[in-house]
Amino acid sequence: MASQPWLLYAYPMRGEDALSRARVTELMCLADELTIAWNPVRTFGTDAGTVTLPEASKEMLRWLQRTLTTIEGWFKSKDFSDLRSGGTRGPNMAEIVLYQFLEFTKDCYAKDMTNGSMNKGLDVYGREQASDEFPKLAEFYEAFRTRESAVRKESAGEVAGEKTSKAMQTWNW
Repeated sequence: MASQPWLLYAYPMRGEDALSRARVTELMCLADELTIAWNPVRTFGTDAGTVTLPEASKEMLRWLQRTLTTIEGWFKSKDFSDLRSGGTRGPNMAEIVLYQFLEFTKDCYAKDMTNGSMNKGLDVYGREQASDEFPKLAEFYEAFRTRESAVRKESAGEVAGEKTSKAMQTWNW
């Protein structure tokens, strides 16, 4: 620890106590689920995929919204102003993964997962009205993207090329 003095002042990226570590783990699992479940949405729904099945892509998107709804509920009473650049806390590991998912879908595939069609419909089980609007996730995304570490640099190859971007952003539904 003495050879790495900055670790003495760093914030815990996995949580400060057992309960906060459990919450970070829960959010990490959901963020990971979003990342994994995105693959069939984009594979079946865009020109970047190998198979075009628009209805399958739309259905998988509904399943993603189920996970986003869970996270939205968890974020309901959270204030993200301290997460902004210059804020009083750094992100935890789960927030980094969640931000990366939201940024990837928006920047690469032109799908803002926090701002849907404003339509309400039945959830994937056909039981209740489900919204595809996630204002707390949008607040989280906007706060996080102000951080210097969240800025992607085209000169470093962190942005897809024009041909690739066009294929990723061409939706077949």
